[in-house]
Amino acid sequence: MAKVAKILTPTLLAVNVGKATGVQVGDEVILFRSEHVNDPVTGEELDVVNFVKLRLEISEVREKMSLAKVTDRQRSQSSVGGAGKLKTMGDGFTGEEDVSVQTGEDVVIRREDPPAEPPF
Repeated sequence: MAKVAKILTPTLLAVNVGKATGVQVGDEVILFRSEHVNDPVTGEELDVVNFVKLRLEISEVREKMSLAKVTDRQRSQSSVGGAGKLKTMGDGFTGEEDVSVQTGEDVVIRREDPPAEPPF
């Protein structure tokens, strides 16, 4: 699975996938946050719900890694104020919109397929 290799700036990440994996400029990179839902009586985990917390786009593909720029931050319901920049904190970053990313965090990379040509 692809992972955050390094946080380079508040809006630029390196991911550990490069040319050999077939990643391309323009591919979407998505980071999720997970909420575990437990039964209030038994404590048993019922399921996990995933929410998109950050969307990025591959801006440069290198031999063994790629660079991805932030395109959208999922706003927390408790967020106040505008679209502030993410702030670097150690090996991760957090921002005014409660977005937190850590080196080593899993990412999903997907490519939107071009529309099919009409059959005529």
